[in-house]
Amino acid sequence: MAWVVRCNNPVLMKILAPPATNAFTAGSAIMMISTTSGRSPAAFNSGVAKERMVVSSSASRMRCLLAAQLGCIMPWTSVSRAIKATAQIRLEAEPQHVNFCDKAMAYFRSFIRTRQGAVDTGLKLTKDYVFKKAGWRPLRQVLTAAGLAVTLAGCANDGSIELGSDFFGAIAADEPRAALIGREVLATGGSATDAAVATFFSLAVTLPSSAGLWSAGSCVVFDPASKRFERLDFQAQAGAANRASGRTVLTLPKAPAAMNALHARYGRLPIQKLLAKSEQLARWGKRVSRQLARDLSGHQNTLGPTARRLLLPKGQHLPLSALLQQPALANTLGQLRDRGIDDLYQGALAAELVAAAQRAGLRLDGDLLRQAAPQWVTVTGLAHAYQAWTVVAPNAAVDQRLNTVLARLLSDQGWHGRGDDGRLKALHAAHLDAGIGAGVTAAGGQDRAGSTAFWALDADGQAVGCAISLGAAFGSGELLADTGLFTMLIEAADGETADAAVLMVGNTLNWQTHMIAAASGGPAAGDALLAVSVDHFDGEVPLPAAISRPRQAVISARQVARETAIETTDLPENLAADKWSRLARVRVMHCFDGIPRVQPECVVGDDRRGAGLATFDQ
Repeated sequence: MAWVVRCNNPVLMKILAPPATNAFTAGSAIMMISTTSGRSPAAFNSGVAKERMVVSSSASRMRCLLAAQLGCIMPWTSVSRAIKATAQIRLEAEPQHVNFCDKAMAYFRSFIRTRQGAVDTGLKLTKDYVFKKAGWRPLRQVLTAAGLAVTLAGCANDGSIELGSDFFGAIAADEPRAALIGREVLATGGSATDAAVATFFSLAVTLPSSAGLWSAGSCVVFDPASKRFERLDFQAQAGAANRASGRTVLTLPKAPAAMNALHARYGRLPIQKLLAKSEQLARWGKRVSRQLARDLSGHQNTLGPTARRLLLPKGQHLPLSALLQQPALANTLGQLRDRGIDDLYQGALAAELVAAAQRAGLRLDGDLLRQAAPQWVTVTGLAHAYQAWTVVAPNAAVDQRLNTVLARLLSDQGWHGRGDDGRLKALHAAHLDAGIGAGVTAAGGQDRAGSTAFWALDADGQAVGCAISLGAAFGSGELLADTGLFTMLIEAADGETADAAVLMVGNTLNWQTHMIAAASGGPAAGDALLAVSVDHFDGEVPLPAAISRPRQAVISARQVARETAIETTDLPENLAADKWSRLARVRVMHCFDGIPRVQPECVVGDDRRGAGLATFDQ
């Protein structure tokens, strides 16, 4: 079942706020819950036959956000922040909890219909059974989250939401809290660039397994206002003259300089304001998200002593919803906010980094650090269906190969009619032609940390997507003393797999953005991104179906990976096929007639394989 909550008209205020409650008054916030039978904004569409029901509330037009960890798994967290905007929240649930979630939602439907005076559904679930650990208050907090658009990841089979005429922003990231911060930037008048910059620095706090100030990568920007389609490269570069001793040579921390350059060209809000959000998260702490908990569980043995004291304080990794405070990282972010990002390259903070690296036995040259800078490159794009297409990845060689494979898929007239084996053979042939290496990756297509991708889109049609990498989970595995930063070694920068990638589609004749997509989660991410995007945009497969389709990917010239739902029947003997429960995670936004537009018709797709968030506002 898919649950959608929209801001519209008042209906049943008394359900959510009794007359004695002074904090809420009847107003314009309506919550509409829709199941697989469809969705409707009609206020009284509560018939049992259609399984739709409507509830409304208002808090003097104040919209409330749920905490990112709110979900089907109890205990439920409280409403975390009130802001003047609406949102889509993805409530996370692991597959084993879906049954419980269904029971909780069934009870909710029964409760709403009963309170509306509708015919009781006959459900026997009691309040004590469903909410015995959470109590009644959390449910009321959920119901009074005015104007909140929700997609239940663990309980939904429809990952897309169609947007209305008041759309003013969308964002997607692998970690919910970082996405919410980017969304808040959009809601307060920031551009897509502002949102992307805020999301990056927030990911450095909330998802240190895959993002950080030492990240390398690329961003792509499509900006209708300035009529620019370009990419910003900040790919890995050795931080010392002799990179042969790769086990001790750090890369240059180019990501902050890249975000500064991105903001200088396309930002609206002061960058100090964007940095302050992540600084506060690090200083006061945030709850460990499901994605970070997964990454800690799978990679705790790679952490060094300082990192273990932070993330494994009692010998075991921090569990879901545990409080994570990072005062050293907060101080570093505070210095960037106060002194400017250039201080990281040619100021007091730069001197601290060089000295800290030397104490740790690592090599980082101050002269090279001063010269570290990202590079702007104009994007020509691959012309197809009157649009310009491009793919970016953290590694230049990898994204060049992905663009070559994309061209093959778009020109392959038989792609959409092939079965799974036929599609994999075509994909493998495309990668061979693009020059994929013959080495076998030990982890195959296994979901892994170390890279991430995110995107943002605003109402002016400006779209920004970034694919970044630390080279491995938690980078080098150790924090640089007194800085709170996970570093990246140059030896980890030369991988041939696309663990994260972003795809952008825009029309450079009328300058409208049509589609932006991001994928991450291991070496299958690049192929997952291409398959979903081509199937949906070119093959007209509905976005939820394109995202949920079982995946397969080419890992190397001799190795492929498939999800367990695909049966391997007819592949060459010299091609090893690994099976995994899930391959990568993809988040997409597609505006059918382009944006900016007065009444854009768009669809947003999130991926149940991940634990992040794709959110839009209207």
